[in-house]
Amino acid sequence: MTTTMITVLMLFFQTTLGAPQTDGPFNLFNAESGIRQELARWVSGGRLYDTNNRKCAGVSGKTEGSTLVYSDCDEKSDLQQWQCSNNTLLTLKGQTLYLHINDNNDLVLSRDTGPRSRWIISGTTDGPCSRTHRGYI
Repeated sequence: MTTTMITVLMLFFQTTLGAPQTDGPFNLFNAESGIRQELARWVSGGRLYDTNNRKCAGVSGKTEGSTLVYSDCDEKSDLQQWQCSNNTLLTLKGQTLYLHINDNNDLVLSRDTGPRSRWIISGTTDGPCSRTHRGYI
């Protein structure tokens, strides 16, 4: 009975307060290019928030080659909403366009799902999709 109670209490605290390993800011890293994006955090509406410049990551359009831009967070903007695919691919919501590093090392949208579109959390083998959405902006 005591073990069950402790387990339930631990799950409650992790759910309520956020488990340290799945919550909070993280650095995105693309192993193929060696590019690292600074501190990001999942926030409401499927958006990625850059904790350094206090802006949300979005794109300039919904077409292949559209560039990554940072702007004031807008939960209604479909250009700032991201989804996860296969844990390491960041997809513009409702599209088959992925955050990709092109040959000029620019961050753009692409249909390519190869290594230059795969992201992990720096220092781990976990994809950004392993982190929980905690912030509300």
